[in-house]
Amino acid sequence: MKLLELALLVVICSISARGGAPDTLIPFIIIPCSTGSRLEARLTNKPSAYAWCPRNSDGWFNLYVPQPEEIVPPHVYCVGENLKMFYNETSGVYDNFPGVEVRVPDYGNTTAVEYLTPPDKTPLYHDLINMLVSLGYERGVNLRAAPYDWRLGANGFNASFAQLQALVEETYAINNNTRVVLHSFSLGGPYIHLFLTDFVSQAWKDKYIQRLISISGAFSGSTIAIMASLFERSANLPWYVPKELVTTMIESLGEAYWMLPDSSLFGDEVFLTTPDRNYTTYDFVQMYVDAKRPVPAAMVEAMLPYKSAVTPPGVDIVCVYGYNVSTPVLVVTNTSLTDPKAGYSVINGDGDNCVMRRGLELCDTWAGLQPQPAKSMPIANMQHGDGLYNPLALRLVLQTLGL
Repeated sequence: MKLLELALLVVICSISARGGAPDTLIPFIIIPCSTGSRLEARLTNKPSAYAWCPRNSDGWFNLYVPQPEEIVPPHVYCVGENLKMFYNETSGVYDNFPGVEVRVPDYGNTTAVEYLTPPDKTPLYHDLINMLVSLGYERGVNLRAAPYDWRLGANGFNASFAQLQALVEETYAINNNTRVVLHSFSLGGPYIHLFLTDFVSQAWKDKYIQRLISISGAFSGSTIAIMASLFERSANLPWYVPKELVTTMIESLGEAYWMLPDSSLFGDEVFLTTPDRNYTTYDFVQMYVDAKRPVPAAMVEAMLPYKSAVTPPGVDIVCVYGYNVSTPVLVVTNTSLTDPKAGYSVINGDGDNCVMRRGLELCDTWAGLQPQPAKSMPIANMQHGDGLYNPLALRLVLQTLGL
C-alpha cells in the first residue's frame, strides 16, 4: 500500500470511529500551488520560431505538461513557447506569447486541480477531494477550487483576485451563510496572503473566512528563485529537453521574481555572492541590472510594494510545514552574472528543501501581530512537496471541518 493511501485510510478510519461526518459541512476552497492549476491554451495565427509548431488550434487544449518525459520531441519547443510571457515595462501588464490565449478551465469547480493532465493523469488534489467527497462533500457546492495563472507575478492578479472574492461570497451564500475554510499549498500561500492583505477588507475577512490552512507556505519566497531565474536549469530534465529553452521560459515568468526572498523578513541578509559583490534582498533589482537583464529588473522593481510577508493575514491561520531538511540559503558563483553559462554552488541550511525555516515560521510572527489565532504545526523531516498528504496535515483539515 502506498504511503498516500495509508494516510487516507488512517484518517478515514478515525472519522468512522467518531461516528461519521456531521450533518452540516463547512465549505472548503482549495488554493493550489505553482503549476498546480491546469492551464488551457488556444492558438490563433501564432508566429513561431519552429516550423513544426502549430499556428492554430481546434479550440482549447491542455497547455502545461507537468512531467517532462510526457513531452515527445520536438513538441517540447512548442510547449515552452506557448508558456512564455512578455512583460510590458511601461504598463506593468503581462502578455502571452503572440497568438496564444490562456485560461484556467472550470473556475470554482475542482476540475483544474484534480488532475493536471486530463482526463486522469498526473493527480494532484484528486485523492484529497475524493476523501472529502466520500464524507459527504459535493464538488462545485461546498468543495471548490480557486485555480489561477501561476505564471504571473504579484502585480498581475487583480482580475484573479476579483474572481476569488466572488467565489468565496458565492460559496458562503449557497452554504447557508457558512464561513469558508481556505486550504493553500506552497505558492498558494503567498497568493492567498496577498489577496487577504491587499485586496479585501478586515470586515470582509471577518464575515466570510473561518480559517486558512497553509501547507508548506512559501510566504517569504525561496533562494531557489535566484537559481531558477539567473542560471541555466538542467536538473531533473530529460536529455532531449533543451535547458536553454527552459531557462528562457522561466525567465519570462513573473512568478520567478515574485518568489525571490522577501525583504520585509530577511532584510540585509546576503543571498547571492559573486566575485564583484554580495546581493541582499534590497539589491535584487541591481542584481538583474548587473546581469544585463533589464526586463527582469523591471519586474522585480514593480513587485517591491508587494514584498510584505510579515504583514499578518488577519484571519485564523494554521501553518503546517516541514523542517530539518537541507534547503538552499545562499547561492555562490565565481563568474560574472553576464555569463549565460555561469555555474554556481549552494550553501544549505534548515527548511523543507524549498523554503527556508525562518520563512516557514511566519505564523509565529503573525501570532503577535493580529488578534486572530495564528498557530504553527512543524513536522520534522517533511519535505516541501510532501505536506499535502501528510497524515497530521490531513487530520488538521478534517478537524477544522468538524469531521
